[in-house]
Amino acid sequence: MLDLHRQLVDCLKIGRALLGKERSEWIEHPAVMMWLGAEQEFWMYTLFMNHDWTIRYGRNKRENHLAFVKLQDEFDVGMDSGWNLLPWRDDPRLHDSHKAALIRHNPEHYLAIWPHISPDLPMFWPTLHEDYGPHFYNV
Repeated sequence: MLDLHRQLVDCLKIGRALLGKERSEWIEHPAVMMWLGAEQEFWMYTLFMNHDWTIRYGRNKRENHLAFVKLQDEFDVGMDSGWNLLPWRDDPRLHDSHKAALIRHNPEHYLAIWPHISPDLPMFWPTLHEDYGPHFYNV
């Protein structure tokens, strides 16, 4: 539960950085660089995460809900917007490295789920241009 909530809070910070409203270490964070050029897809990902939180744990905290509503207005996208499937969605480098980070964070819980993942994998933060070619990059 706490990992998903932390991820939602991070999504708010990443979204603010993508909009140029975050003045902190998040501006150059690899997660922000990963979503640069795919802001609409980032927002869709964030909406799905928020929906998953609501399904699993009930209504989102009021302050998070209000922040998501405000951010959605600023991104000006909704569930009916067209969006592209990002090239990293099926990239095992991304998924395995992030699973490894979760294992390092809470090995008792996550090793039981992903026993085949090495906790020593370094983080992989793809960028559209550098990892998948300029035709995916629209900034």
